[in-house]
Amino acid sequence: MDQDLQLPASGKILSEAVDWRYALLAATAVTLCYWLTRVLGFGAGYWAAITSVVVCQSQLGTTILVSRDRMVGTVIGGVSGWITATFWHDRLILFAVSLALTLALCNWVSNLSAGRLAGVTQCIVVLVPHPNTGILHTATSRFLEVAFGICVTVAMTLLFYPKSTLEALKLSLTQRTSDTAIIPPERSIGSI
Repeated sequence: MDQDLQLPASGKILSEAVDWRYALLAATAVTLCYWLTRVLGFGAGYWAAITSVVVCQSQLGTTILVSRDRMVGTVIGGVSGWITATFWHDRLILFAVSLALTLALCNWVSNLSAGRLAGVTQCIVVLVPHPNTGILHTATSRFLEVAFGICVTVAMTLLFYPKSTLEALKLSLTQRTSDTAIIPPERSIGSI
């Protein structure tokens, strides 16, 4: 067989090389999130769908850890974005200092993943014009839409992977690396 025509290095056929169950889970969770936000009248339900894409994993434990980072980042970014936007008035230095403090805070309480998500949320709250709603409404709505996306995705993960869910959850949560620890190892309880 010609090298260019070979399947992935594993030699598996396409149906074995792709995790179709995960692909179906992700597509279902994202679509369900968006549909439900439209039915429930969310203003920007696409954030629930985007959150679903970000947090959806093939194991519940991993989904929960990624969701935690997403929530921490969204809360910190929403609050810091709201505070910054209140005093913003196109002062770039204020925005830069606020963003640096937000990222540092996330790094201290969670990890860099939450910091990146906080930065995104802060940028949306501060930089994107919100002519028909107030800044607090925007920050609160973003939080609620992200939380909704996480809830739907966790529920769908439970439905798609019911047998191994508890074992995978226990394993994922006990095998956390220092990168996903809520308090970084260098700031563990013993060193506080």
